[in-house]
Amino acid sequence: MKTVKRITALLLSASLVFSFAACSDSSEEETTNSTEVTETTSAQTTIETTQEQTTQSTNAADYIPSPKEAYELLKPFYAEHGYDFDSWTVYSNTDDLLVLYGTNNKQMVMIRNTILIIQIGEYDFLTVKYEESGKLDRYSSQHNEIEDITPYDLCDVFLSNCPEKYKLNGEYLQNTCDEIIDNGSANWEKSGLEYSLSKSDSSSASVFTLSTSDI
Repeated sequence: MKTVKRITALLLSASLVFSFAACSDSSEEETTNSTEVTETTSAQTTIETTQEQTTQSTNAADYIPSPKEAYELLKPFYAEHGYDFDSWTVYSNTDDLLVLYGTNNKQMVMIRNTILIIQIGEYDFLTVKYEESGKLDRYSSQHNEIEDITPYDLCDVFLSNCPEKYKLNGEYLQNTCDEIIDNGSANWEKSGLEYSLSKSDSSSASVFTLSTSDI
């Protein structure tokens, strides 16, 4: 609707300018009135254009990538840590399903319309589930064996399309985790996303989750 209004305003402004040029020999009063209308229309167009350009959702959940988008965001990160998905064996590659297998049966990538799974070790994986509408259902990452890949790093990459002011970055989560952890878990909430970290006393495994919340 804003785009239609903007186009209409621009056409009206152009029409008034051409009319003004054609009637330049009219009376001074008519010239003044035409100029005032043109200036008013131009000002209104500027306001509408500015409003359209600055409109931005404050809900972090609105910036969640789709399964395929998330995969493309995460691929370079994993490649930097020695996991080149492009070299993995392709089991299925269709519009509805992508399945890749790594060098052993503990490494896999799977993408469907409502799910993304990236597994690089027996206890090291990322799973993102979506509702049919595309809304995030639950994001979960667990890491135990791969020490140089942390849940905080993955969270940063996954939310890289979200403006900084609407999310909690990995550095903040990591720095504050030990301070607020209670009974093996810590929880945060900001701009429509809930963050949670759970640690096991019996192992070095940690599970990091994201889910949507009401704002």
